[in-house]
Amino acid sequence: MKERTISAVVTEIKDKESGEVVFPETAASVVVQFPETLQEFVDAYKEPVVLSKVIGKVTIDLQSYIRGLIKAGKDDNEIQKKAAAWKPGMTKPGKSKVEKVGNFIDDASDKELESMLAKMKARKQTLNSGK
Repeated sequence: MKERTISAVVTEIKDKESGEVVFPETAASVVVQFPETLQEFVDAYKEPVVLSKVIGKVTIDLQSYIRGLIKAGKDDNEIQKKAAAWKPGMTKPGKSKVEKVGNFIDDASDKELESMLAKMKARKQTLNSGK
């Protein structure tokens, strides 16, 4: 177990009609002993609670992944295939624009690639005409 500070903030709440603040922004922090390993979590909170929390968080992460696929224009079959292969992981630093474009190119349909190429050509023409 390790001492850990946990903070929470409630943002300001305003009356919808008058705009008057009915609850000011308020924050609180607490210091608690927090488990550092899976076994410590199970010992502290018991297995059913830990499993329930893991299932809840993994579900939220998978839903976020699915939303990303929807926004990327993937169809139901592609979403199902990718979701079936998905595994939860650690949070990673964001990707650079170049990495994102590379990933898009790897996964894009012919139609999406044609659209992207047209945008790139138009952008290049705009840049060249400005010189």
